[in-house]
Amino acid sequence: MTIAPQRPSRRGVALVTVVLLTTFLGMTAAVLLRYAIVEFRLNQRNQMRFAAKNAAEAMTEFGAAELMARLQRNVNFSTGELTAAPLTTQGSRKSVLFASNATNFVDASSLRLWASSYSEAGRKYVDPGDPGNDFDPLRGQNIRSQTIRLLSQATARSASGQVEAPAYAAETIEIRDVFLFNYAIFYNITMEFHPGADMTISGPVHANVDSRYSASSTLRFQSPVTSAGRIIAAPLSNAGTGRPTGQNVQFATGLDQNADGVPDTVAINSGSITGANGSALGTYVDSDLAARSNSNSFAQVASQVWRGNLQDTSMGVIQQNLPAITAADPTQAHDLIEPPDASVTSSSDAAVQTRETQKFSNKAGLYIVQGAPGTDGAAAGTAPEPVGFRDPADAAAYKAQSAAGRATWRAANPNKVVTLPTGMVKNNRRMKDWREGKIVNTVDVDLGKMRTAVNPSGTTPATDKFQINGADWNLDASSGGWNGQVYVEVESPLSGFTATSDVGTLGSGTGTATAVRLVNASQLPNRRAADPSNSYLPEGVTVATNAAVYLVGNYNSPGLNAGTRNGSAVGTESTATIGDPKDGEVPAAIVADAINILSNAWWNSGSGLPTGDTNSFNSAASSRVASNTEVCTAFLTGNVATSGSGNVNDNYSGGVENFPRLHENWSASGNRTLRYRGSMVALFNSEVATGSWIDASYGAPTREWGFNKMFAQGRQPPGTPMLRSFRRVDYRDLSATDFNSLLTNSSYAFREM
Repeated sequence: MTIAPQRPSRRGVALVTVVLLTTFLGMTAAVLLRYAIVEFRLNQRNQMRFAAKNAAEAMTEFGAAELMARLQRNVNFSTGELTAAPLTTQGSRKSVLFASNATNFVDASSLRLWASSYSEAGRKYVDPGDPGNDFDPLRGQNIRSQTIRLLSQATARSASGQVEAPAYAAETIEIRDVFLFNYAIFYNITMEFHPGADMTISGPVHANVDSRYSASSTLRFQSPVTSAGRIIAAPLSNAGTGRPTGQNVQFATGLDQNADGVPDTVAINSGSITGANGSALGTYVDSDLAARSNSNSFAQVASQVWRGNLQDTSMGVIQQNLPAITAADPTQAHDLIEPPDASVTSSSDAAVQTRETQKFSNKAGLYIVQGAPGTDGAAAGTAPEPVGFRDPADAAAYKAQSAAGRATWRAANPNKVVTLPTGMVKNNRRMKDWREGKIVNTVDVDLGKMRTAVNPSGTTPATDKFQINGADWNLDASSGGWNGQVYVEVESPLSGFTATSDVGTLGSGTGTATAVRLVNASQLPNRRAADPSNSYLPEGVTVATNAAVYLVGNYNSPGLNAGTRNGSAVGTESTATIGDPKDGEVPAAIVADAINILSNAWWNSGSGLPTGDTNSFNSAASSRVASNTEVCTAFLTGNVATSGSGNVNDNYSGGVENFPRLHENWSASGNRTLRYRGSMVALFNSEVATGSWIDASYGAPTREWGFNKMFAQGRQPPGTPMLRSFRRVDYRDLSATDFNSLLTNSSYAFREM
């Protein structure tokens, strides 16, 4: 019989299959779980790493912010200052920003910050030919540079503590100081250009706030123009109409394609400017471009067309501030021209102390006090004779006396009083200022006589020298010598006095304001001339005052198209040479609440008198005909801001084109020329001379203005303030090895904060 084969049990096969499948699935699950755990830990580690990295960066930023705020309040600082006064902001922020919670993995106790010592200060030229400087607002300038490095460390940990990620960072900050007069034009208040005639500006131009441009003809800038605010191609909206609104405003491209030595320029309304799509832009270019042209920003177009020679705040331009003085409060800048404030002590706010040290009055080597009427032995209503001091502290002690006690104080302190050369300061004259609507008593300072006293010869009589207690003042003394800085304090600039003028038939009269007037100034005091090789002797002169200033005639120049340059006679000059100093020209500055220019016609060289005073009382500008004049000095002064509404001519500040105030008819019988070589700085709103531009009585001159190239070369007027800004030169994430290498590098002298 046939026996059927025995079939294997299906139950056994199924069991084996289940076992194998279970084993496979278990192994797969284990692999997936392991992968998930590894992936989780990797993601967690990356998360920790990013958290630590961000915390380390935050540490350097907090440290940098405190550092810059501190340095902006201090004029001077030592290289090891942080040893005695470490940074503190980052420490107080640790527990606040990195408090322990479910979403914060950074261990606040791991946050650490180190700062190096400051490097020694050095001079540096920001080379415009270096592509790395293409968009540096200070390119083309000589700067004073110091650096400091910050190091930081942070560690992030998981909640379980099993994952830990440290991070390290380094940042280098450059402290950049530049002379204020490195700029052809510098505004700490709104800058306005709206000239009716052609106008060309050479030299760097900077505005700390908004700047506005328009022109009837052509307004051309041949050097970089920067604004820490907006650049707007229109007059101020609150000024109505009446000023030029044309947009033929041209800026340098950084090229000279025809090699004629004149920078190429492109107008903001040029049809050759294209947008992002390659088509003609179809509108003018200013900071509001994006509102008029889709897909086009000012930063993008300006970068392509003007190659860094036209920049606003959107392109990273920051304010260039004097220490402890910001554009947000122009009244702070007005402190620079004020007399010393006895209420400021070592316990005063740091910013207040810093502003006090920067005052021209506190830096002066010759301090002249024009006392208020009725003081120091003068009859009521009349002014006393001006008194000189070589130390501002002595001037303060004198002023602290009673009106009657000042003469007694002088007699008791002969070693503290500088006897001025005969006739160097006269306070018996007056003139009419139609813009102010006032008769102005003038304190006339004869800079020709001052020049003789600063550089006397062996035959110069004692009456023409500076004397102290009957002996010649040692001008070159290491302490208390001549430093080229003169401050004239007018105790009552908003009131006048009675005096008898020596000009014409003016006779006796009373003024309603008092100002300083600079006369006989074609050649200025220059102690360096005593020994040109001695760099310790001050070169040139700075005259500062809390009042308004009127300068009369050629200043620091023999006259228009006169004198020599490099030994060769100067003929008719061109625009290209206006900025080149002549032989004998010295660094000079005038610092005042307002600066007015009176032409050569105002001064009678034969009589040595300001004969224009007589004609000033005639309301018709035609009676005050100007003559060609050249002025070569920096101006640091104020303005009367555009304000109100209605026709702009009734409210306009006058703009940069009318920055120096004029009082004569310069346009009679063919325009007279006002040639200016220097640096124009508007830091504040005038507080003494507050008459509106529309009330001025004058005819416009032919303006030939240039930036004085000696300033760019580092030959600055005595006491020139320094602007301070900062630049992050380098930021890097570091490995632990690189971090330790830097930290232990003794040349940096890192100290934990």
